[in-house]
Amino acid sequence: MSIQGDFKFPQKLNAEFRNGVSGYVSKEKHESPYKVGTIGDFAYTGKEIKPDLSIEKDGKKLVKGTDYTLTYENNIEVGIATAAARFTNDKYNVVRQTFRIVPGKPTLKAVRSGKTYKFTWSASKGCEKYQLQYSTDGGKTFKTLTRPSSSKTSYTVKLKSGSYVFRMRGYKTVDGTKFYSKWSKTVKI
Repeated sequence: MSIQGDFKFPQKLNAEFRNGVSGYVSKEKHESPYKVGTIGDFAYTGKEIKPDLSIEKDGKKLVKGTDYTLTYENNIEVGIATAAARFTNDKYNVVRQTFRIVPGKPTLKAVRSGKTYKFTWSASKGCEKYQLQYSTDGGKTFKTLTRPSSSKTSYTVKLKSGSYVFRMRGYKTVDGTKFYSKWSKTVKI
């Protein structure tokens, strides 16, 4: 919807949009009276993820089901999801909070035979590739060794003799943005 020109609006203007959604448009910018806590990342499960929101108004914590209801959008697949709170006694305000759904964390194992290292890992739900990294300074800095696809769960490589620390994470690219899992526990060899 676009409005051009100089218009005098009442305090609230009833508007109907092309997609059938209707509501009120205010001519004045205002800060929401609601404070919403942040939501962390959630590991992909293949099922709907429905985190609770922590919402306050005037310093009072609101109660889900009594003071507001929650709806969710895009809350199954890896990517950005949204939780929307609609308030029982305030039909004009809707508070939205985004959260990220990321691939599950892989479990990495490694064995060495001479200079040959063999890595195996559990499949990480929701990922398309993995990032395997190594460190030669006890885990202070890491370099990427390889990026195997999600269809693989093992990798073998020859490395120079020495002491290594390895770690792995899964990732998926959605709309040009990479969503990474948490790092696996490190493996020292």
